[in-house]
Amino acid sequence: MGTLDKNWSDYCGGMKIEHDRVLNEYPVTILTGLLTDQGALIGVINTLYDVGCPLISVECVEAQLPR
Repeated sequence: MGTLDKNWSDYCGGMKIEHDRVLNEYPVTILTGLLTDQGALIGVINTLYDVGCPLISVECVEAQLPR
């Protein structure tokens, strides 16, 4: 586990990069944002894989679109 520099946002589809700690000890990176489709998601996952970042989980939530 570790953190991904916030400058990697462009390489991760423009997703917001935040840092946190698991069990108040282990650093993790949290990516949040909207992706256009599953292909864009696979691109982000492949980028993380290529730089050796372990993936703990992926969660899809329904987007709240502005009215």
